[in-house]
Amino acid sequence: MFRSILAILAVLVATLPGRAMAAEVFTDFRAAADKPRVTVLGTWHWGDTPDTFRAAPVDYRSPERRAQTADLLDRLAAFAPTKVLLEYEPERDDEMNGILAGLKAGNWPERVTERIDVGMALAARLGHPRVWGIDHQLSNWDMGRLMKAAEENGQGAVLKGVLTGVQAELAEKDALLAKGTILDGYRWVNDPRRVAARDAIDLLAARLGSRADPVGLDIQGTWYVRNLHIYVNIMRVLRPGDRALVLVGAAHKPSVERYLAASGQVDLVDVRALLD
Repeated sequence: MFRSILAILAVLVATLPGRAMAAEVFTDFRAAADKPRVTVLGTWHWGDTPDTFRAAPVDYRSPERRAQTADLLDRLAAFAPTKVLLEYEPERDDEMNGILAGLKAGNWPERVTERIDVGMALAARLGHPRVWGIDHQLSNWDMGRLMKAAEENGQGAVLKGVLTGVQAELAEKDALLAKGTILDGYRWVNDPRRVAARDAIDLLAARLGSRADPVGLDIQGTWYVRNLHIYVNIMRVLRPGDRALVLVGAAHKPSVERYLAASGQVDLVDVRALLD
């Protein structure tokens, strides 16, 4: 039976159109001498987002904040990335690379986001011809269902603790940024203690609900699948010898780094070495 399945697969592969077979490059880097080097910079979202929890507004285009961003970019440029990968869907590559072309010509859009003011600004500074999108939107976040299941299963205090923890982290970061620099904010967001705390909150939230209605598992399972999509999209972009800087929301960082490290496909570089 197994041999017959292999024979069928061999026939199918042999009959695939040539263009389809050449559509993507698949490289197993595990034994490669020139593995890609990857560093992951976790970030908060600078502009308006659909996220449930949002950062306090900051005038990132003020002269003071622009100087602080330039300091951050100086440090990231020291990694000498050959590619900059950003948190947007690959289907938007043309749109986003149009914005990059504008930046390189000195035309800044009114919209302020970390994708533009950090990721694309870095790519423009380094003369990169393009950036890459690596996100994959999946969401089944249903606060009403989550609250109902938590209350029905005596988990209301646990859910409150999860939400309070997320809000407290954002408030702490906002207070730090109000008094400090953008670099201070990125050092804080990428501190291993913060990364581990986010991971712990995700795993605690996964237990909410019941065996009959595992709402927490449904929500967090979708979250981890989204992060697995991000990992796969990263690998689709990488080539031998690449040095890639990945800019993603801080909540994605624990899972994405874990997948990259476990894969054996890349040399993972601790971004803190660039921020110190």
